[in-house]
Amino acid sequence: MSTNWTRSDIERIQKEIENLQKQIADENRKESSNTERILRVKGSINSSTTASSLKSKYSEIERYEKDILSSQKRRADLNKKILTKQGNFTS
Repeated sequence: MSTNWTRSDIERIQKEIENLQKQIADENRKESSNTERILRVKGSINSSTTASSLKSKYSEIERYEKDILSSQKRRADLNKKILTKQGNFTS
């Protein structure tokens, strides 16, 4: 890309970066929410929890953990996109 940037090009890329940063914030909130859910489920497990209920709770925890991993992957992808867009300014 040319090093001759117009104001509109710069503003467009800055808005794209802002949008990506908002998406990262959303992924952070999702991860935090799922972490809270895991803690809540773990806290509900006690010595009187039945085996069937325990199995269900561990499945629920696994689902939340997968959601956390997905959020982390999406966040990493979004960060790469931001770096690429920021790199456009320096090339």
